[in-house]
Amino acid sequence: MAPSFGNATLVESLSLEELSVAADMIAIGRVVDMRAEWSEEYLRIETLCVLELEQCIKGDCKEKIEFKKRGGSVGSLHQVVIGEPQFDLGDELVVFLEKLERGYFFLGLTQGKYRIEWQNAKRMAVGDAGDLQLYDRRTKRSFEHEASVLPLEDFVDLIQAYIQR
Repeated sequence: MAPSFGNATLVESLSLEELSVAADMIAIGRVVDMRAEWSEEYLRIETLCVLELEQCIKGDCKEKIEFKKRGGSVGSLHQVVIGEPQFDLGDELVVFLEKLERGYFFLGLTQGKYRIEWQNAKRMAVGDAGDLQLYDRRTKRSFEHEASVLPLEDFVDLIQAYIQR
């Protein structure tokens, strides 16, 4: 878990290249199911998410991809993890996932999720780190993430180029 920074979570900044290379799985799809449950040790709540695959960019993708995000609601208990991606059923996403012992999770918290939106009759990949305060290891400074927007086709081409290097 990343340390807290005011009303944000402080994590190391990851470029698109770093996300692309480090991710165990990168996929595009639509969120078709989300259900919160207790972790096996009953120490935390995790939300199991299912993504119906549109395109597999990297990794061993199945027709439906299951991954988890930290936090959620079970009964009357709610657990919020600042910096964890937020999205709803039906949302189209590009996800950068890392495989941990308990399953796939977002790489770099919200940095590992891009929304797909229609803008000017084009599908766009929109990255927004939300509540994250990012840390640049080179400058040793923290900064707020600025939203990035790229045509989805160009975004995928860029990711594939990074992976092939």
